[in-house]
Amino acid sequence: MWRWFSITVVIWLVLGTAYGQSVVWGSSERIDFKKLPEDTSMGSLVVGNLLYDPLFRYNAKGAAIPWLVSQWKQLSPTRIVFQLRAHVFFSSGNRLTSQDVSWSFNTLLKHGDFRQLFGMIKSINPLTPSRFLVVLKTPCPNLLGRLTYLFVYDRLWLRASHHHSTLLVSGSGPFQLTEQIKNIRAVLKRKSKTWNHPDQGNINQLVVIPIRHEQTRFSALLNGDVDITDHLNMFRYSVLTQLPQFQMFLVRHSRWVGLLFNGFAPALQNKVVRKALSMGINASMLRMQLVGHLGGKTYQNELLPDAGQRDYSSQAYQLLNKEGYGSGIKLRVVVEQLSDLDSEQALHLLKLMLRRLNIDVRAQILSPTRFRQALSKCEGDLFFLAMKNRPNDLISHLNTMLKNTIDAPAALNCSPQRERLLKEFDVLKKQELSMSDIYHRLSVTINHQYDFKPLFWQSALWASRSMIHIPHGRYPLGLPYFDEMKVDTKVNQ
Repeated sequence: MWRWFSITVVIWLVLGTAYGQSVVWGSSERIDFKKLPEDTSMGSLVVGNLLYDPLFRYNAKGAAIPWLVSQWKQLSPTRIVFQLRAHVFFSSGNRLTSQDVSWSFNTLLKHGDFRQLFGMIKSINPLTPSRFLVVLKTPCPNLLGRLTYLFVYDRLWLRASHHHSTLLVSGSGPFQLTEQIKNIRAVLKRKSKTWNHPDQGNINQLVVIPIRHEQTRFSALLNGDVDITDHLNMFRYSVLTQLPQFQMFLVRHSRWVGLLFNGFAPALQNKVVRKALSMGINASMLRMQLVGHLGGKTYQNELLPDAGQRDYSSQAYQLLNKEGYGSGIKLRVVVEQLSDLDSEQALHLLKLMLRRLNIDVRAQILSPTRFRQALSKCEGDLFFLAMKNRPNDLISHLNTMLKNTIDAPAALNCSPQRERLLKEFDVLKKQELSMSDIYHRLSVTINHQYDFKPLFWQSALWASRSMIHIPHGRYPLGLPYFDEMKVDTKVNQ
């Protein structure tokens, strides 16, 4: 009760300062708008697309269209020259140049998600103030799509020793951050002067209020305290369909959360042992405990033995006992530190589940960078991780599963089956098969060998008041563009 009262007071204070076409977003994430995007999470992408600008941007049809770029020319399969738009300025007044693009690229490479995303780019070299050359390590058919994640920063402003106190962020994006109270609210106002962004909406002010609990977000929407919210539980759908003043849309997420088995570890070389562990780990419980409070629909792979709610731990122990491991096994579990999932809770639940199988667990939570290092050297028996891929992009997912990159090992790096699966993948791609068919065939093999146990992926339900027109489409970024939204004051509320 006190939590709801506190949030209501905050929303009331925010609404009291709103003006023009103002929209209040009840966000499931605590977004730090002062922080540069460091990953491909929803919060980072919101910051990047509102306060900064990417080189390209997806439209509602899922096609990458030029944004900060006006034109480009391919000199060879690995060399492309890009021309920047003219008359683009940052909030500080600094003009956008190719030096900013090169500096931003090198800055993004410091972070794991972007190192993997831009792994095929060898360098970005300024040619003139408005032209730059992208040199690839290997031809990349979906380069333009990857450049939708290259947000360009105001390098001169960021490198300056002193900043004007009223300028919290300097970007070329359509909005400017005017206020941020950490974990309480952020206020973004549309700039009066900016370059001619295509498809501009009419929202003058976006107020972002973090509301972690799904029930509170839903109540705030129904009461009119927020205009749009994300990550509602799917059972809200039946309620909202009866209320014409609301609209809903699904946003597909791009992350699998799963458990990898080190097939080279002594005990886990036995397929039956891997099967027993897979059966003994209740994915349904992990899913509900880790993401149930966030809202949204979570899915499990239909090939998993525990796709339902049944407890298979007794059968799993019988398998271990039959293989001579009933007296116990010692395993090391390595967990990736995740920003929006409770890694400690995940580790605690895994320990409890494995303890019922008489398995002694030594566990460690590692940063994403250290986790990738451990996976590359197979320094663990089980790996709990999240694989981030572009939504609906099965090729990207299979590449992440099977192919090592310069900065990131394949998810199945510690599976003896990986090389065989890679060859099978290459053979299947040469046949006249759809990517979904290829994915299904390889998924059957992976699950049959118990090399990887996918725990869940998500599809999030967003909802808003009907007065807000949200351009619908299967955005590959996994979220709508707030600057494209339009408020229709004629719609009855």
